[in-house]
Amino acid sequence: MNKEDIISSGLLELYALGLTSPEEQMQVEEGLKLYPEVRQELEAIELSLESYAQANAIEPSADVKNKIFERFFMVNANVSTFPGLGLGLYIAAIIIQQHGGRIWLDTAISKGSTFNFVLPNS
Repeated sequence: MNKEDIISSGLLELYALGLTSPEEQMQVEEGLKLYPEVRQELEAIELSLESYAQANAIEPSADVKNKIFERFFMVNANVSTFPGLGLGLYIAAIIIQQHGGRIWLDTAISKGSTFNFVLPNS
């Protein structure tokens, strides 16, 4: 696949979202190695996705902030819209805490939320 095909195919968008098949992932990664233009396009796509996420972010309520790391907690329990078990952040918090670190949520109106964590340097 040449660089124009990689850039115009929509594969880079899918790759940035983690939605490519293993074969498509290999095609994109090969293109990233061969063509600086493909790397630049991917970086632009990632920046656009980040900007979109920040522009459409919703600050969680205080109640959600207090429960976000609890087991089985789901902000929206509509599983058909947002499938999951409500375990992801809980498991992340347990792993981080077991390694002596901490995890927290920072929020800002119209900026969205950022999950942060720190681990000891040892």
